[in-house]
Amino acid sequence: FGEQSKKLTLLCIPAARKLANKRRFEEFSQNVCLATGMANAYDAISYVREMNADGEPIDRSILDTTKLEGKTVLLFDDIIASGNSIIRFSEAIKDLCHVAGALALGKKISDGYDK
Repeated sequence: FGEQSKKLTLLCIPAARKLANKRRFEEFSQNVCLATGMANAYDAISYVREMNADGEPIDRSILDTTKLEGKTVLLFDDIIASGNSIIRFSEAIKDLCHVAGALALGKKISDGYDK
């Protein structure tokens, strides 16, 4: 994005669990933003602990929409399987900000591990 990167806000697609999100994206987003001049929206994502129907704890991510209003956002995900996460997240924020693009570092290959 060259000099235009200074006008972008980097937003990582949140991981399902708070600790996974921190491990994957906190330092990464900080370093990318320092190197490129992008604004860092890592702190726009927070989590609350809830119980699912089976009584098991789950983390639910919450997006602070005030930190995205009127921004031009670059979405990032560490790995992409189908693209549905990026599509859903992009759709969820489209009325708040302009999504300039999305980037993923890797593509998950079907290996049967998740079954």
